[in-house]
Amino acid sequence: MNEKLEFNQDVAEERRLVISLAGLGDGDEIAVNDVGWDSRVYVVNGGQFVFKFPRSEKVKSQYSLEIAAYRLMEGLDVPVEVPRVMWEHPANGYFGYAGVVGIALDQVASVLSNEEKRMIGERIGFFLGKLHGLRLEGAPHVTVDEEISEFQSKYEIARPAIWDRFKPAEQSRLESVILDELPKALRSIGSDPVLCHGDLGYWNLVYRKGHGVGVIDFGDVGYYDGSKDFIGLDEGVSLEAALQAYGDGAKLRERIALRRKILPLLDLPYYLGKQNEAGIKSAISRIRQYL
Repeated sequence: MNEKLEFNQDVAEERRLVISLAGLGDGDEIAVNDVGWDSRVYVVNGGQFVFKFPRSEKVKSQYSLEIAAYRLMEGLDVPVEVPRVMWEHPANGYFGYAGVVGIALDQVASVLSNEEKRMIGERIGFFLGKLHGLRLEGAPHVTVDEEISEFQSKYEIARPAIWDRFKPAEQSRLESVILDELPKALRSIGSDPVLCHGDLGYWNLVYRKGHGVGVIDFGDVGYYDGSKDFIGLDEGVSLEAALQAYGDGAKLRERIALRRKILPLLDLPYYLGKQNEAGIKSAISRIRQYL
């Protein structure tokens, strides 16, 4: 079957199911987000409801953990909004939740006032203080060696694109950083594993003026060093406010700074796969800072 035709048929069937489950009418809007690696996502009325459909059998098992994370947070008293699961397929063929209405923070962060950034940081820091104290059965425990393996494998994927933009001397320097310096630094600084969101950053934060901030997409939930949940925050006002609310510390700051260096290596293969030139240029620019 033609891939485009098959895709259109899948989307049509999934849309019909979303409309039926959520009881939608002519005035409701459904946006299809098909850029993620793991899922095709249907966003109803700007986030009122969200439905996720898996791209593979592996993703179905991840859904079980993500749903369990949302259930775990239902009784949590925190100053942020989090999704609330409302629909589940018995074999994880999909699930749907009451979402968080607003705008992705990475789209509006540049125009927010320092007061708004401070408020967001404080709420995220308080939320992380609660989340990091929870326990979730079945959540993966990611070791430092597994972190190293992940960013080195992502580097191998992205290396042709990186080397096209770097001179030989820069390539040699970057190899030393990726294969030797960063692994040594991570092993030396150690890890304090806690239950983390796993992919927390402005791309997974939703803001609505007058209503505050929401945290979405817990698909990477697991036990990581707690610093991982801070590396996607603005290095200025928001991060400082989050650290103050969470409980500041020199060791935590050191771990955040180190893991920030790894972030563009994790991002670049995604941007390459999606042929997102703006994202590619941004990641390459951040990687250049190593040199």
